[in-house]
Amino acid sequence: MPYGTSAARNELLLAYLRIYNGRRCHMVLGDLTPQQRLAQLLE
Repeated sequence: MPYGTSAARNELLLAYLRIYNGRRCHMVLGDLTPQQRLAQLLE
């Protein structure tokens, strides 16, 4: 999708990364989100 400006692209990228890393479960991580898996590793 083309974006009008780099700022517009960056704003949407941050929202996407919040969903991808914080809400979306990943099968390869045992159905955890990346944030949950990182928390496990840091315990």
